Amino acid sequence: MSLDYELNVRMMKELGLETGDRRRVIDRDSEEICCLGTRDIVSPGSQSGKNAVEFDVVNNPRMMNKLFSEFVDKLAEEGSIDSPCISYGTYESYPDKKITAKAIFEDGSSINSGSYVNESMALIDLVFQLNDEDTSELKKYDHPKETRKIIKDSSIKKKTTSKRKSD
Repeated sequence: MSLDYELNVRMMKELGLETGDRRRVIDRDSEEICCLGTRDIVSPGSQSGKNAVEFDVVNNPRMMNKLFSEFVDKLAEEGSIDSPCISYGTYESYPDKKITAKAIFEDGSSINSGSYVNESMALIDLVFQLNDEDTSELKKYDHPKETRKIIKDSSIKKKTTSKRKSD
């Protein structure tokens, strides 16, 4: 099991999501299907296609941004946070080009993430903080985009190799 897969599965729980019919990702409370644009989001490790996209917040900042926005809105509606989030974003620092995230709340309070090379990791850090989870372990999942592609490609090759051995 890859680190990205492991974190994606954990993030489904952290965001209050679960797998529903046909491996579609749904909100645990409302049971609504999660979408990215017009495509349904399917559980990590599932086949995606023309009408579906795999849940991969680690490698898909667009998906992470959308789900983070929905997450903080849900927390505010439930009363799980004291004040609604009025703004959030990710910022790149110079010269190290590390990315941090910041969420600002209506009451003037804010939270900041640690610094990461992967944009999604900064928002994942905020989710962990909002859920009162320890963020120190997140650094092991943080790697640049080029490395993520190599890791993903190598796991695909291993799957292909293992299939050939069983034939």
